[in-house]
Order: sequence, then structure tokens, then C-alpha cells
Amino acid sequence: MRAQNLIILLLLLISCATTDSGGGASADKEFAWIENSDFNQESAIRFNPREDEFPTEIANIDSLSKESLARLPEPKLETVIDGGDVISQVAGLCYQRRFNDSLSVFRKNYEKYNLNPSFWNQMGTCHLLQGNYRKALLFYNKSRDLKKDYAPPVNNIGVLYLK
Repeated sequence: MRAQNLIILLLLLISCATTDSGGGASADKEFAWIENSDFNQESAIRFNPREDEFPTEIANIDSLSKESLARLPEPKLETVIDGGDVISQVAGLCYQRRFNDSLSVFRKNYEKYNLNPSFWNQMGTCHLLQGNYRKALLFYNKSRDLKKDYAPPVNNIGVLYLK
């Protein structure tokens, strides 16, 4: 009896393994867009306080642009977005109110920047700009957890409480 059950189970597994559930498309065709490199683990980029500022071409525009992108006009925000720095790109997208685009950049770069307090601080700022104050507070506190003496989230929590 046990042998019969084993044979039935084996036949069932074989039949399921050869079943084409893709409406005629083989698994190779269905998943051809996936590559082995998609499963490579990203190495995290550690926080470096010396690099915690916007790119120099923006930082040289005026003294306020080092502090906040809120005062920059649209064309200058495009310069920030196209500058190549991920955190500055996200900041620019958030200040342009392109929140879905910024979230997409966050998701793509999570593995690289998940230990970077600036990354979490900027995510909090995006939520603050959307009016999602509870989420903003969560992300600011995550930034503070990663680096206790990191001033930007403390400042932003103050702004949050003022609102």
C-alpha cells in the first residue's frame, strides 16, 4: 500500500512538473526577462558625513541650497535630479512632488543605502512633503537610530512638530 502511494505521488509530481500553465508559453519564454544578475546582492554604501551635502554645482549657487532644496526653482531641481547622487536625486523628485518616482528610486537603492541615515532622513522628508506626518516621524527616527548625533532628522522632527 505504501509503495502504491509513493508511485501515485511520484506520478502526480511528474505530471505537475510537465504541465504548461502559461497558456502555451514555456517557462523559458515566460521568465526570459529575468537574469542571474538580478539576484546579485547589492553591497551597502556606508554613511560618510564628509559627503553629506548636495553636489558642488548646486551647493555653490547660494548658501541656502546647502540647507534645503525647498527654495530652488524647478530648473535647478532638474540639475540635482540628473546629478548622479541617489539621495540628491530622491530629494529633487520629492521637492518636485514626483513622489511615485522618488519611491521607485528608494526601492531600487534600498540595499545600497539601508545603513545610511541620510537615505532615511530624505525618505522622511518625502513623507513630510506629502503630509504623511506619522510616516515621516518613523523614517526620521530610523535615521536617528543609525546615527545618534546626525542633526538633519532632529531638525526635521522639529519642523514636523511645528506643522
